[in-house]
Amino acid sequence: DESYTIEWNFGDGGRSSVISPTYTYEQPGTFTVDLTVTSPIGCTTDTVFPDLITVLPSPDAGFSFSPPAEELSILNPEVQFYDESREANGFYYDFGDGRSSLLYNPVYSYRDTGRYQVTQIVTSASGCVDSAFQWIDIRPEVRFHLPNAFSPNADGLNDEYRGVGIMAGAKKFRLSI
Repeated sequence: DESYTIEWNFGDGGRSSVISPTYTYEQPGTFTVDLTVTSPIGCTTDTVFPDLITVLPSPDAGFSFSPPAEELSILNPEVQFYDESREANGFYYDFGDGRSSLLYNPVYSYRDTGRYQVTQIVTSASGCVDSAFQWIDIRPEVRFHLPNAFSPNADGLNDEYRGVGIMAGAKKFRLSI
């Protein structure tokens, strides 16, 4: 009961005076825990639990990509991903469009325009997992000019009604005159 004095030492500098404490270790390592209990009349007993707690190292997920987001479009859909995680030895990338990779620094080319959430999941040697995500926007981009007039008079200028430019990614194009 509360008439007893409780002293927990968690081995990493943390302490508590609660009978049944909850404690979170912030760093990896092996920790010896000791407990001292003093009764209301001054009797003291203590117990040491050597190497009671082992906290395994956890990875920190993180990645970057190039080219910069503002340069990505259907005409430039290839993305190079760079791992920036720490303490990781297993890698999984979900590109947000149903495809994925297990490579450390994958290169991926998007097939369509859209906004995609890219997720990196990393695993440490001890089996701990962490994840990170970023958004990538593959913008539609059309570089095509269709004139609003032509002059079929055989002078070599605008004799044919013809568009000029890149139509990559254009779907179901239809022209009515």
